[in-house]
Amino acid sequence: MKQRIPLSRQELEKALQKQLDLLEESCKRFDKGKLREREALNISLRLRILWHNTKKSTGLAAQLNLVNEVVDTAFVVPPTFVYSGSPEPPSEERRLFAIAGRGAYAPLFDHGPAGISKSPFAQWWESAVLSDGEGHRFTRKDLVLAVANTDGGAHVDPRLDSAYYSLTRKETFGIIRVAPTDDPKVFRKVPTPSPVAVTLRQIGHETLKTLCPGYNYDGRCFYPGGALCWMQATITPSADES
Repeated sequence: MKQRIPLSRQELEKALQKQLDLLEESCKRFDKGKLREREALNISLRLRILWHNTKKSTGLAAQLNLVNEVVDTAFVVPPTFVYSGSPEPPSEERRLFAIAGRGAYAPLFDHGPAGISKSPFAQWWESAVLSDGEGHRFTRKDLVLAVANTDGGAHVDPRLDSAYYSLTRKETFGIIRVAPTDDPKVFRKVPTPSPVAVTLRQIGHETLKTLCPGYNYDGRCFYPGGALCWMQATITPSADES
């Protein structure tokens, strides 16, 4: 076996700063709107290097003992439909982005409904932050590793996880967008992009807020127009139904 020389803490800290610089650059390019899918690949790779731990390898943040608590911006999405007169059922769906107009999705940065909190690393890394219309739930770890390990970040696998494939290729997220046609009574369905890229972008923001003291970048100016975190409808039973 080849001899391995351990790196000093100073060398590891320099490596960390390089990865954070690369992550920040990719996040800012993502915000400027050019080749966002490509930048999401770069973001996934930096996140894997920083956070992913296995039996044989340790993420850079863990090598430097920096993984006690992580900035968490995920918010709980209330049920879409609420029945008047009935207690609102609890929701377990969490999300890291808003649904915008022209851009389809927008990162939360520091302005989500839940604000900013701190979570233990394991809870942050392995809690679901995205759900689709087929009942699949995806954690930060799921998304980072799916993109980095199998879908172009560091490797292209000839076979992808079926739930991830459906989320990214078959529009199973569940949001339907429509546009008017020449007939005012007819609308056409508009393709809905996958929410994976913007979710990775927000994970990148959480990472930089955690590992870069004083980090306060806010890219909302690159996502003009209104953005909704959720829509909710109240259904009131008719007199016949009550």
